[in-house]
Amino acid sequence: MTAEDIKRNLVEFARKWSLYDGSERAEAQTFLNELFAAYGQDRYDIGSRSWSWLLSLGFNQRGYRVWARRM
Repeated sequence: MTAEDIKRNLVEFARKWSLYDGSERAEAQTFLNELFAAYGQDRYDIGSRSWSWLLSLGFNQRGYRVWARRM
């Protein structure tokens, strides 16, 4: 997917969601799925990689950021 494709997808995504009048909670999953799709990503693929990605960023298994002390 090219940068132009992503830009076009994001413009359409923003147009669609700017008209949404429901609650944030009601459509949170749909919003994220469509956002990932705008970038050309499959939500299932992202879900399978997200855990190892978070751990690599320094989050522990409870979801808290673990900060290394730097001297």
